[in-house]
Amino acid sequence: MGRGCEQEVEDYMRDVWDDVQKDSSHVELCYKKIGITIPDNYVSTGKNPQKTFDIGTINLANKFTGETTDCIN
Repeated sequence: MGRGCEQEVEDYMRDVWDDVQKDSSHVELCYKKIGITIPDNYVSTGKNPQKTFDIGTINLANKFTGETTDCIN
């Protein structure tokens, strides 16, 4: 996915869920929320980051500490 901000990730996940809904007869739209702590030395201001933080690959099928789910019914 590369560099991005929270809004870009939300837009990507919304597109994924839209595709799932088109292929399923009934899908309850839910968003999984997890927190990821990014060290302060990776946070910068402006459009171009000074340094990027690689969180690796996240398997969204896993359960995470503090995970919540918001569903639109």
